[in-house]
Amino acid sequence: MSDRTARRGRALLVALVLSAALAGCGAIDGGESPTATDTGTATPAGDAAQLRAAGVDPAATFDRIERLLGVNATQPSIDVVDTPPRPQRSRTATLSVLFGEAPLGNRTVRMLYDAREHRVVVPERTLDQFDPAFVEATLAHEYAHALQYRTFTVEALAFHSQTARTAFVEGTANWAGAQYVQRYDHLSAAAAAPEGADVDENRTLVRLATAPDALGRQWANRTLDDPGNFSSLFDRPPETTAAFRPGVDGEPRPLSVAAGARLFGNWTWSEARPKGDLWTRIALADQIDAERAATVADGWGADALRVFERGDAEAVVWVHRWNSTAAADEGAAALRDFAAGRRAESDAYRFRAVRVTDDATALVAGDPAATDLLAVTGSGSDVTVRRAH
Repeated sequence: MSDRTARRGRALLVALVLSAALAGCGAIDGGESPTATDTGTATPAGDAAQLRAAGVDPAATFDRIERLLGVNATQPSIDVVDTPPRPQRSRTATLSVLFGEAPLGNRTVRMLYDAREHRVVVPERTLDQFDPAFVEATLAHEYAHALQYRTFTVEALAFHSQTARTAFVEGTANWAGAQYVQRYDHLSAAAAAPEGADVDENRTLVRLATAPDALGRQWANRTLDDPGNFSSLFDRPPETTAAFRPGVDGEPRPLSVAAGARLFGNWTWSEARPKGDLWTRIALADQIDAERAATVADGWGADALRVFERGDAEAVVWVHRWNSTAAADEGAAALRDFAAGRRAESDAYRFRAVRVTDDATALVAGDPAATDLLAVTGSGSDVTVRRAH
């Protein structure tokens, strides 16, 4: 491969990775499979023909990705839609309270594999706005998802957090897409930076969407030197985002975050959801220096986030158990600065950092009608969110 071709391939991969990360396949804090919550309005029959008319052959693309990865499965159907699907995202409370940002919505969706229906959903605007080679590379990425689900039953794999699952599912699909781009020379003419991406890469939610993909892709790149061994990635994948990094064990410390017995009546709450060290790093960097946020996140031992609701009032309680007292000191200081930064930005919500134990902290954020009534206490690995009065 010439240097020029290699550069074009790498440029296409950069565009493909960003597009795939925002396409809804690895939805932020989404469900157990990369599916849409609203699959849009499908066009009449002949959807695969629409791709062929746009210069992309779905059957040939699926055959290539199968041969490249050394696996076989039934080819998904193609649905070209007028209205892009809405990918699953985090609860609105988590996003608006912690970061003051609205969900990304469906405007960034380029393509999506629907695991339940075994189909690839393609918005019409993707065919209208992008180079056929870029569309084919994105389709190869979605076909890699189909192989993950139909051949390797990726949904049965156990991960500590949804972020870790996203890192594996999206990262390995992105790695497969990179191999596809490098293998087939006809893709080298794709645009390096497609028009219409229309995303602010400085937004915290965009970083939360793209960082797990990059983490998983880097892990796959270190793990494999031959795409024909793709199946070996599924033997024993990392369970935490920390474990995707070289030389890091990443085993989480014990942590239980319970709702207190006095939270009754009109109180409801979500289950405790681990977010992981990567999510911690990116979330803290919303308000503090990124290098400091990375240092603090290196002390991650475990975490769990719960959303509490009292009528229309919502509160986010995010508990961390750090690897040591010293790491908890750094974590507590970072959370205090995070809370102060968000207080300066928001008049609607309240933010406070709590030192729960020697090695545990909590961030309490949200509507005053909820946060002012919550206290966080703990002992050892057991933390309880209870009524303050």
